[in-house]
Amino acid sequence: MSETAEPLNILIAMDFSDEILNEIQSLAPNIHVARHTRDIPENAWKEAEILYTGNRFPQPGQAPNLRWVQLHSAGVNHAMQHDIFHDENITVTSASGIHATQIANYCMMMILAFQFQLPRMMVYQRQSKWPEKQYEIFRPVDLNKKTVGIVGYGSIARELARLADSFGMTVLAS
Repeated sequence: MSETAEPLNILIAMDFSDEILNEIQSLAPNIHVARHTRDIPENAWKEAEILYTGNRFPQPGQAPNLRWVQLHSAGVNHAMQHDIFHDENITVTSASGIHATQIANYCMMMILAFQFQLPRMMVYQRQSKWPEKQYEIFRPVDLNKKTVGIVGYGSIARELARLADSFGMTVLAS
């Protein structure tokens, strides 16, 4: 005879699609998912062991079984003042690094745009004219002879460093 695991109560305080909720629910038979996008009933707070949220947090003592809070965002500044961050029995995690590829790609796009004078080209385009010294102004450049300085070395910076290196740039990071 097999033993059934204790139920694991997950409270999602955001609007997730039914498809995602069903996928979470299907991970294990003992998982119970409750989604509340507006007012969260007292019994939902009391039963919650895991909370997935953007900015909805229980009051002290309101969620006695809570042991893990997963923030929807990479940043945590908006939640730092909440008591949950000071409860050593509750693990708080964020989505840090989730946007590293997209933001690093954007940074690389901007490096290329400025290196190749794209904003200046767009000004001329809007004016429907082209400068007389176009070859001097818009001279091709090689990024592989350039240096990029990156302050910080989190997931975004590491991805940007990888991309810059693939262009042959010298990467200085702190």
